[in-house]
Amino acid sequence: MGVRIISLIIMGLSLIFLLVTLCNRTYRKYYLPVKMVCSLEFLLFSFTMGLLYGQLLQTLKLLPGLLLCLIGDLFMGMRHKSQKNTCFLLGTMAFALAHISFLVMLLISYPFQWADLTVVIVMPIVIKLLKQTGQFRFGKYEGMAILYSILVAGFAWKSAEIAIGTMQSADICLAAGAVCFFLSDSLIFLISFWKKRVWPLHGMEISAYYIAMCLIGLSISLR
Repeated sequence: MGVRIISLIIMGLSLIFLLVTLCNRTYRKYYLPVKMVCSLEFLLFSFTMGLLYGQLLQTLKLLPGLLLCLIGDLFMGMRHKSQKNTCFLLGTMAFALAHISFLVMLLISYPFQWADLTVVIVMPIVIKLLKQTGQFRFGKYEGMAILYSILVAGFAWKSAEIAIGTMQSADICLAAGAVCFFLSDSLIFLISFWKKRVWPLHGMEISAYYIAMCLIGLSISLR
């Protein structure tokens, strides 16, 4: 219990410093290295939880997705600094593969249900409806937005479905992490495609993402 609390406090302090580098121009040059430190922390946290609680196999199941998130963080951090679309696309691809990895892990243990297709139907409709409002600029990225939304919503949907079915603390924690991940990506969606520029969304998106990763790592220790 002590190790979990100490680790979460350290990661919380790191997140606060990351938000400082985001909001304060004086420290903005440190944004990328601090972001990568935060990302390495949740990877180390997941391994620590696996080792201490005898769940190293569960950590290894999550590892491909976690590593892809780390790669995605690198490209998204570079994009924040350079504003290059290439970094955005590479980061999005890395996170899309991460969500595929998480989904495959869940589907191996919990077979596919027809209800899982709900996100495949709903998310394209949501994107189309948002486009019709005239408030979003998708351009050539509309197809990518639809595909990615299906993947991130699929991870949240499947993990929530499992948590409701088992009512086990580990599954509930993982589902909470997946939902926070969905919230984070929804905020990135607004930042990237919404015509309005709302600066606080950046801090909210980063916070939701790192909370998601902490919850995913924490779920390992609850099994």
